Amino acid sequence: PSAQMQWTHYFHNIIGRYLVIIKGWPECIPFTNLSTASSALPDLELLLRLWESGGIFWKKLSEAEYEALCHERDAKLNSGELVKHTQFRQGGQAHMPEDHGSKVKSWIQKC
Repeated sequence: PSAQMQWTHYFHNIIGRYLVIIKGWPECIPFTNLSTASSALPDLELLLRLWESGGIFWKKLSEAEYEALCHERDAKLNSGELVKHTQFRQGGQAHMPEDHGSKVKSWIQKC
């Protein structure tokens, strides 16, 4: 697999493209880019143990689950609770991730 974690555009580039989500992330550790966050070594060790033990894992989403996440995200964007990051532009056109099906594509465009 050639997938890479993309924190800034996680919703579009990871959830939307692969229909997967990370489950089990501890609430005590912010879900953010660990390369730029000031994460303490004990936090990083906890994350490693959870990944290795299966406490944190990738969950495959159904179309209905993805749809629900889109609606939840839209509500957070509309309320200002979440700020939408802009996509990288090259030559005046936004570059979106490759999708895996027409239904997914239509939902990515709505999100």
